[in-house]
Amino acid sequence: MTTRVIWLAALLVVPSLLVAQREAPSQRWRFIDQRDGLCVWFLADTTTLAEGMPRGVAPRAASGVTELPASLTRVLADEPRFAAWTPGVVCAERFGSVQLGDNEVGRARDDGPGYLLTMVALATEGGAGWTVLELGTDLTPLQRRGAEVALRVADRKIRATPGGENEDPTWEIGLDGAKLVWTGHPTGEARVASTRSMSFGYTGNRNTSWSGTLSATEGSERAQVGALRVDGKGWLAKALKASPIRAVGAVATGGTLEVTLSRQSGR
Repeated sequence: MTTRVIWLAALLVVPSLLVAQREAPSQRWRFIDQRDGLCVWFLADTTTLAEGMPRGVAPRAASGVTELPASLTRVLADEPRFAAWTPGVVCAERFGSVQLGDNEVGRARDDGPGYLLTMVALATEGGAGWTVLELGTDLTPLQRRGAEVALRVADRKIRATPGGENEDPTWEIGLDGAKLVWTGHPTGEARVASTRSMSFGYTGNRNTSWSGTLSATEGSERAQVGALRVDGKGWLAKALKASPIRAVGAVATGGTLEVTLSRQSGR
């Protein structure tokens, strides 16, 4: 190849690279037909959060958070000293099918457990109002596509034990240095599921910074009763153990959850 041809090829390639750099990566995940799930709300003190909070991110006191579950609101009303603590939530939910953009990347059997999405989030100062510390799934295509654009997606799995006669099923899951063991069941009448929405920041791989939104719609939900055990020595385990409340949310079924992520900075 002559020098002239090499330079012409370079001139064609460089503009394409510049365009790719200008177009920040983004992803849209849609989790459809929720099968089951567990969300635990808690309050964390600033000393414990110092171990798990990303650099440059400040925790938000519960007194500055307007939308909280009624159970946390009651604790804050009864015990004002916890108003300075920071609300957090841990979720592990399973769905019948998953889309990445407009493409289906996973469809579970009708009698199967479904695909997992996990999240650990804390209320923080700043525009988004929340920081997600971890996103996880057991679906390989989401992990792989995330890694391609420096989006950190943890490999998470649930160990589920079906309940026997007069015994509740048990979930066991590890999240960020904590092991949660939940034994329980839905109770009461089903009702229209509450709409959930959240704007958040997220730190990916290679010093990338992401902004995201989460929204859940439709479906039905029922309250849950049971027992939650927390093991581990990491910051999340410490925060959950020290919290004045560990409120297990209702279990939703049949709904859709959408997560959108856009890279703001980083390589």
